[in-house]
Amino acid sequence: MADFSKVVQFLQDELSGIRTGRANPDLLAELPIDAYGTQQPLKSLAQLSVPEATTILVAPWDKGMLGPIEQSIRAAELDGQPTNDGSQIRFTLPPLTEERRTELVKVVGEKREAARVSLRNLRHDEISGAEKADLSEDELERRKKEIDDAAAKVQKELDAIAEAKQQELMKV
Repeated sequence: MADFSKVVQFLQDELSGIRTGRANPDLLAELPIDAYGTQQPLKSLAQLSVPEATTILVAPWDKGMLGPIEQSIRAAELDGQPTNDGSQIRFTLPPLTEERRTELVKVVGEKREAARVSLRNLRHDEISGAEKADLSEDELERRKKEIDDAAAKVQKELDAIAEAKQQELMKV
């Protein structure tokens, strides 16, 4: 049977990059940084922490990486501005406006729909695989029902995750 949990993980990863009213290190964790001749995610070059509700603190292990990290954060066009104090970078996020919150709710809906499409495709592939297998008619129907039940369960989980993120976004 298919591993539908990958669809759930996909949605969670996608939604972790959407900022709510509070700072979250996941907002910067996967940001690509030009370091040592290659692109590396920020989380592999620095410690990320949240000392205050609206601030992400980036403490690079190599202080020579402060410049490239700051440039990448600015280039990412995130809502906040990075401040370099010579040993670490403070990234302060401004409060979300009502208009921006509404836009982000729409983005969450789009990501939920992308996850639903992935789930439907995976379900279809599983049913096609079961039909091609040498199964009796009863066994095939039982297998299809198992796949449909598993997909419905994951669908509810996707909806719950997206709904929770939308509620979090709209909370002032």
